[in-house]
Order: sequence, then structure tokens, then C-alpha cells
Amino acid sequence: MSSVKLLGAALMLFAAMGAVVYSLWFFDLIPGLDSELAVRLPVLLITLFIFLIIGWLGYVMATTTRPAVIKPQKQATQSKE
Repeated sequence: MSSVKLLGAALMLFAAMGAVVYSLWFFDLIPGLDSELAVRLPVLLITLFIFLIIGWLGYVMATTTRPAVIKPQKQATQSKE
């Protein structure tokens, strides 16, 4: 099995295990973990990510210089003789 296929299989297994653990946490089936955090934590992370993107866009807009305007040059006309 190639390393790429092995990595793909590992990612699928990780995703399935993560979904099971998160579902158990969400429905408060894991003792010691507050199920309210299963909702609050992803909402917080998504909100922070959105504000990060907005801040990055603002930074780029504030620090990027305007591109120079390139005016077309007039071509010299040749007279027909």
C-alpha cells in the first residue's frame, strides 16, 4: 500500500473516530466533559476564525499600495509613399 493511500486511510479513521467522540460528548455520554462545551467551543473557534479572516483582509487592504496605472503608448504612424 502506498504512503498516500495509507495516509488517506488514517485520515478516514481519524474522522470517523472524531465524529463518534464528538457525538458522545455532544449528548453528554462522556463523564467529566460538559456537553455545553461541545457547542460553545466550536462556535467560539468558528467566530475567531471569521474575525481572523476579516482582520487579515483589513491588514492587506491597509498595507497594499495601489498598482501603478500604465498608460498606453501611442504608436508611431508610418506614412505611405
